[in-house]
Amino acid sequence: MNFSKRVCFLFTIVLLPWCSTTWAGLVVYTDPTPFQTAGVGVLEDFEGVPVTKDAGVLSFTNHGITYTGTQASNPNVYVASPGYNNFGIAPASTTSSVLTGNGNEEFKMEFGAGYKAIGFDVYLNNGKVSDNPYTPVTTNWYSGSTLINTYTDTRPAGLYFLGLSSDVAITKITWVAAAGDQINTGIDNLRVAADTVPVPVPGAVLLGFVGLSVAGGWLRRKVG
Repeated sequence: MNFSKRVCFLFTIVLLPWCSTTWAGLVVYTDPTPFQTAGVGVLEDFEGVPVTKDAGVLSFTNHGITYTGTQASNPNVYVASPGYNNFGIAPASTTSSVLTGNGNEEFKMEFGAGYKAIGFDVYLNNGKVSDNPYTPVTTNWYSGSTLINTYTDTRPAGLYFLGLSSDVAITKITWVAAAGDQINTGIDNLRVAADTVPVPVPGAVLLGFVGLSVAGGWLRRKVG
């Protein structure tokens, strides 16, 4: 191997882990842009759900996804209608329906055969926890019975996005509000995809590879 090839090979080994132009094994997203860029549309907005809104139920299924409370005897799955101002976006009120919990805000979502990419809007609220500036929410992501990822969301009160792309099918997500009940957390605009979402290549890394290509050509001319 000549000198120029050795240089390019060395830099490729160093930079390759930072440059995912192909599919990612397991990637957490807090920005919806990659999902939108990949054309992943909203499957469930919780507007036309087959349950009475603003009333707790044990479970319901819509669009092939089953939503169930984690406490079998507590009908705590709750779809809040638009107009609530206690979901962390105060003083503004919600303008769409939100999946949340009645009492303990803990529920699970089961996806049948599963999807390799799932994302949703996240409502976080810290208004009812005086001794903690945040109200951590933990989402556990499963493939079958195997836990593949846990994400504890400590972002301040507000409206955010959370998504996961995996090389194995995601079949279940559990949502647990760590601070207890009635802190008004929830999700909206659930997006799912049968395939993984590509990871964007950082611009600096791309430029680095372009530079390496140019440098390699220059070295070949010098040593050839």
